[in-house]
Amino acid sequence: MCQYKKYFFITTNGNSASRWLAQTLNMHPEIICSHSPAKLAISMSYDRAYSDIEFKKIMEDENRKKIPVDILLDELEQIGEAICYGNVHMFNLRQLRENTRNNKNKKCFRVVDLVRHPVPFVQSGTSNMLRQAQYNNDRLNYLKNVYYRNRELYDDFASVYKLDFNKVHVLSFMANVMTLKSLSINMRIHEIDRRITMETITSDKLEYQNLVNLITEGEVYADNRWLSNVFSTNAVNTHKIKKKFSEPKDIYSYWDNWQKDFFDLLVEISKIDQYYSTAFGYDFSFMRKHSR
Repeated sequence: MCQYKKYFFITTNGNSASRWLAQTLNMHPEIICSHSPAKLAISMSYDRAYSDIEFKKIMEDENRKKIPVDILLDELEQIGEAICYGNVHMFNLRQLRENTRNNKNKKCFRVVDLVRHPVPFVQSGTSNMLRQAQYNNDRLNYLKNVYYRNRELYDDFASVYKLDFNKVHVLSFMANVMTLKSLSINMRIHEIDRRITMETITSDKLEYQNLVNLITEGEVYADNRWLSNVFSTNAVNTHKIKKKFSEPKDIYSYWDNWQKDFFDLLVEISKIDQYYSTAFGYDFSFMRKHSR
C-alpha cells in the first residue's frame, strides 16, 4: 500500500512549457513542485526567468538525475507541509526508468509524460541548446558527440547543402532533430499513468484539473477560482502569448530547405508522425514529404 503523502514526476524532454507547469502546480497550497534537476534554491524560483548564472548552475546539476528518487522527494518534503510533492522536467521517461532500475525506491509516485508537437519542440530546443552551449562545455561536447555518432548521416547533408559544422546553430538544430528518435522510444514505454500535451495543458482548464486529480490521487481539489489564477499566469507561459511562428506549419515554412529535409528524414526514420498523429491528433500534412 502506498503512503498517505502523494508524489509525482512529470517527465518530458523539455521545451514544453515545463516551467510554467511546475510554477502553477506549486501555486496550490497543498502541492510542492520543483522544476528540472536544478538544486531547490534555483528550481523553486518561479517569479522570473532564470538568470545567466542560474542557467549555468542548472547545466551543472545534470548529475542530480542519478540521485535516487526517494532522496529527491525527501528534499521536497523539507520545504514544508503539503499533501503532494513532485517535479516537472527532472527526467525524461527513459531517464526515470533507468533511475528506478538502478535504485530501490520505497515511495510510490505517479508518472505523467508531457509531450509537444515535434516542430515547435525542435525550434524551441534549438534556441535553448544554443544558450546552454554558452555556459556549459559539456553541452557543446554533447552536440559534437551527436555529430560523431551520426557522422555518415551528417556528412551526407553537409555535402549536399554545404553545411559548416563549426557553426553551433547547425549542430544544435540537427541534434534536436535527432531527439525525435528518443521521443519515439518514449512512446513505446508504457510505465506511466498518463500522457498529456503541452498544447492542451496550457489551454484547457478541465485537462489541468484532471491532471491535478491524477497526480494527487484525488486528495487535492483544483477549484475554478484557483484554475482562473493558474491560467492568468503568463509570465512564464510565453507559449500562449507568442503569436509569430507559433503554429507548427508556420515554423516549418520558415526553416531553410536543409532543415526541412533533415527533419523530414528523421520523422520518417522515427515514425514519430505515426505515433503522434494517432495518439494526439498532431498535424504533419504540411511537411514536404507528404506533398510529394
